[in-house]
Amino acid sequence: MLNTNQIKKALKDNGMSFRRIAQTLGVSTTSVSTTASRKTTSKRLAMVICLAINKPIENVFSDKPEYYKKSTKEKLADKAIERIRNSC
Repeated sequence: MLNTNQIKKALKDNGMSFRRIAQTLGVSTTSVSTTASRKTTSKRLAMVICLAINKPIENVFSDKPEYYKKSTKEKLADKAIERIRNSC
């Protein structure tokens, strides 16, 4: 798990910042910051932060399984895709 300061440093090391992510996505810098500090929950922002620092979401936000564990709908979709692939 990375804390807020570690995320900030990793972003800086990759030429990114909370502000740049926010501007790119059209959200507030506060939204990105509070997601990184776990004060709010946003899977979308968490995923973008992880993409920006090139780290798996389960490593950065290991304390937030809802970010990386598949929902029932996602599991059902995976099974449907597998059945389609197997029928070809």
